[in-house]
Amino acid sequence: GYNTTSCANSPAGCDEGNLDIQYIMGIAQSTISIYWYVGGNNPFLSWIRAVASESNPPMTNSISWGSKEQSVDSGTLSQFQTEAIKVGLMGVTITVSSGDNGVTSFSSSTNTCECNNPSGSNILTWSVSSSWTGTGYFPSFPATCPYVTAVGATMGPNNGDPEIACQSQLGGVITTGGGFSTYYPTPSWQTDAVNDFFTLSPSAKSGYNKNGRGFPDISLIGVQYAVVVDGQMNYYYGTSCSAPVFAAFITLIN
Repeated sequence: GYNTTSCANSPAGCDEGNLDIQYIMGIAQSTISIYWYVGGNNPFLSWIRAVASESNPPMTNSISWGSKEQSVDSGTLSQFQTEAIKVGLMGVTITVSSGDNGVTSFSSSTNTCECNNPSGSNILTWSVSSSWTGTGYFPSFPATCPYVTAVGATMGPNNGDPEIACQSQLGGVITTGGGFSTYYPTPSWQTDAVNDFFTLSPSAKSGYNKNGRGFPDISLIGVQYAVVVDGQMNYYYGTSCSAPVFAAFITLIN
């Protein structure tokens, strides 16, 4: 683990890690759980390289963090995918939360939505096979990588209602993340699902890569999760809730 006194001073600063470990351990009680802390400027790549180098790696891993894909360099995107393929061949599963801002991103520095920011292919630092224009689409990496399982959030059954995508305007607090990668192409096993999506939703606002890897891969309930930090119980919403729970399910299967 990572030694810090910030949890006692500000429990909210430790909610993410506690949420993950409390639900993974609560569901997959018969298994060993590991909290993996990675620092540095490139934590996702550092982490997956460390996992790949293990002779006996954890067979199921959950990530509840993400970065705006367009802000990640192409070298990191390529290397992460290579490492994800390697650990996949080792039988390792990686689940990643798909984000909590719908198709867009939220700037932590300015505390504003990037809904109206340009998201066309011209802002990319790598070349693409086809171009597009528009605004507001900022997919979350590493959920965009084809060799992880991206997990979205749903709502409804918690109130006895039909299950639907989690949406802030309907009381879900967050809007489940999803969309299409700007870097990774649509994998062959996803072609039919993507084609069906465009048949059902032909008039989506422009600004995304129609030839990109679609995500999330799966969704489950992502609202009203009780988490205790430093003796205080709080309730959380989002794909950061659904991703570790799905990882716990896979842990029991593995």
